[in-house]
Amino acid sequence: MRIKLTIALLSIFVTIAAILTGCDSSKQKSKLPGSGQKEDIVTWLEKHKSDDSTYRERLFSVWDNEKKIDTAFYLLIEKYGRFLNVKSKQDSEFTSRLINTLPKVNSPKISHSFLNIIGGQYVTAGLPDSALHFYQIAVKRFASSGHDSLMENTYMGKGQVFYGKASYEEALGEYKKALRHSSKLPEEGNKWTIIGYIGNVYLDLNENQKAADYYKLAADAMIREKNFSKAIVNYSSLTNVYSKMSDSLNGFKTSNRALFLIDSIKGDPYSSFTVFYSRANLLKRFGKLDQAIEMYDKCINEQKKLNNEYLAKRLELYKVEVYAKTKKWNQAKSILTGLLPIAKKMNGDPSFLMDVYGQLARVENADGNYKESLNNFSNYYRIKDSIDIRKQTLEIARLDKEFQTKEKDLQIKLKSEQLKVLEKERNMWTAITVLAVFIAGAGIYFLFVRRKQLLKKREAELNEKYHQDLIAATESEQARIALDLHDGVASELLVLKASLNTEQPSHTKKQIDEIIQDIRMLTKKLYPVQLKKIGLCTATLDLIQQLDRENDVFFSTEIDESLNNILSEEKQLYLFRIIQEALMNILKHSEAQAAFVGISGNHKVINLTIKDNGKGFQWPIPEELHLGTLGLLSIHHRAGIIGATLNLTSAPGEGTTLQLTIPVL
Repeated sequence: MRIKLTIALLSIFVTIAAILTGCDSSKQKSKLPGSGQKEDIVTWLEKHKSDDSTYRERLFSVWDNEKKIDTAFYLLIEKYGRFLNVKSKQDSEFTSRLINTLPKVNSPKISHSFLNIIGGQYVTAGLPDSALHFYQIAVKRFASSGHDSLMENTYMGKGQVFYGKASYEEALGEYKKALRHSSKLPEEGNKWTIIGYIGNVYLDLNENQKAADYYKLAADAMIREKNFSKAIVNYSSLTNVYSKMSDSLNGFKTSNRALFLIDSIKGDPYSSFTVFYSRANLLKRFGKLDQAIEMYDKCINEQKKLNNEYLAKRLELYKVEVYAKTKKWNQAKSILTGLLPIAKKMNGDPSFLMDVYGQLARVENADGNYKESLNNFSNYYRIKDSIDIRKQTLEIARLDKEFQTKEKDLQIKLKSEQLKVLEKERNMWTAITVLAVFIAGAGIYFLFVRRKQLLKKREAELNEKYHQDLIAATESEQARIALDLHDGVASELLVLKASLNTEQPSHTKKQIDEIIQDIRMLTKKLYPVQLKKIGLCTATLDLIQQLDRENDVFFSTEIDESLNNILSEEKQLYLFRIIQEALMNILKHSEAQAAFVGISGNHKVINLTIKDNGKGFQWPIPEELHLGTLGLLSIHHRAGIIGATLNLTSAPGEGTTLQLTIPVL
């Protein structure tokens, strides 16, 4: 009886517990996103487009609450990522989540697609190096096994990155790889879009006929496929190419076709702008200036429709250029005086205000108002100098950051090498211990010595690479600054000098002459433009004559001017820099009374000899004094870049001799 009662009581307690548990679970279901709710959200995501205002929020909610994501949800992530890239929208949080999710993906196809999406996001964010990193991972993993559509997108992405970095040859190579995959796809994938991209590359490479051929191919194909918006863009680009080629017949024919398309499909403001802009430039080039003004007005109206007031105002300057060609100074001045207060308010773009002052100066000068012209030129150069200084500051900061990054990379690589060597040591230690104790001692010693050699060699290689890159970057920046000074400031001063009233004091012209001479001397030092014109040997003689006039050192030469252009432009530049550095060292440090420079050779090698009778120095230089010999280090690294053999001899009281043998090929 007691047993039956006990069983009955237990049954009652179990029933009550089950009821309570069921109630509790039902409450939890009403509060937490259970399986049913997840399925509802996923179904909603599948049915709705990615541009829905709540799509991102719902996608992230499932992403946050799901520990193990299945293939179906990966496809929804891919759907949203492709939407972002097509619309050129950036979502940094989405990109971060995608990178964290990537290692969990088992499907090669989805993994490849995710890499493309991440690359596209970084392109949109203006981070080309980060984008290139993920595209290269995709190529490395899937080049031999990936799907053609995904590989096409990968190579297109790499092409866009290289094009944005102005690495046109690399961009061309990537686009052609993308085309090979397009040919394997149904309806040839994105073939005609890529053809248009290749046209852009050839245009920037100044291969105008090739650019025209590719634009025409793309435009005609887009017409056949009834993709009229892209056809309009390619016809506009083709119009610009024909304008550059001075082919008025094909230029107007193509432009008319683009105008017909715009009228037929009532194109959007951006497409209309591209057509009107290319048409305006074409009309201006071939002297139809009144019609060009009308087209520029249409361009301005389209930009206003796009709420781009800045570009609309910028386009007014193109009208000024046309009025200047027709000598309608009043109309040009009217536009510029209206733009001046607007440009002053645009603090984010001082170049706009600079251009307005520059145009005003030219118009006032042409109209005979020399005082106003001079004031406007002063404002122009004040802003230009400010912009140049800011650019130089940014470039210095970039180089400094690049140096720090390379230095950090060097440390990381050296640390990695150390870890690899240490790992090898541990493995070898175990094997050697098993074999014999006496072999262990010898083996450890061998590995230790070998490790030091490997690390030292690797460090030397990385340092050499860094110095080469830094020298190349410095040469490029000096060339840019020199050309800006020569083509900008000097030429404008010449114009200003010519326009000065002859009745003004003569010392003003004399001061301008001195400024022009100073600028020319500075550009010669920054970038030896005469190398291209007169060759290495004649440029060296010119340099020595200049130094001879300015210093007390007696220079003698034996330079064969028939060897002027036997070396490539790059080797001439680096050899000229070596000569400059060596001569500066003589003037600054040697206390010499005389110096000799000799250049001889044949079609195989060039020999350079520079001697002085100065105080000399200890050679080789002691290790602790290396930091004070940056000039010699610069000569050494430049010689290495052009494959030259350097021989330097010196001793205290015995002068210095530098000999260099440079291979022609």
